[in-house]
Amino acid sequence: AILSEYNTFRRKVVEIGGIEMLGLLLRSRDALLRNEASAAILALCTDDATALSHVPNASLVECLSDGVVTDESLLLLERTLHRESVRDWIVSSVVVLTKVITKHGVGYVTSRGIQTAVGLIYHAVQREDGRRRLETALILPDFVEVLGNLKTKDMPPERVFEIDSILMIAFAAD
Repeated sequence: AILSEYNTFRRKVVEIGGIEMLGLLLRSRDALLRNEASAAILALCTDDATALSHVPNASLVECLSDGVVTDESLLLLERTLHRESVRDWIVSSVVVLTKVITKHGVGYVTSRGIQTAVGLIYHAVQREDGRRRLETALILPDFVEVLGNLKTKDMPPERVFEIDSILMIAFAAD
């Protein structure tokens, strides 16, 4: 009964425009508020992938605009990567994502967020303009070193494959 009421609550929040309102909070410059809004959107859309379509594209773009990112905002971007505007924004933000991985302290990112950032970079470098952005990143040597270290940690096989692919592109740039 409790789960049924929770599902009803989630549906009602989506119906009344709750996701759009939370999407507006993604535009905040406060990383903690952005993190909570991203987490709430992801929770509301757990079983309803179409509910994610209610998040405005402009709000998703804001998740990386100032370079301060969180685990939840990265996960939200990964879940909406099928949108062309989000893919384009991820490609144009490759350098920001490399800084997230290299500096480990940009924003509020844990190892889960770093793994998500690796996946986002992997998808970005599948396109030529994403490769160019990675190849011209000033912190490329540091990024390659950090990726090599990440590969030796407990990473899911999918992420190891993505790291290998990114490293091949980075070494080709040298």
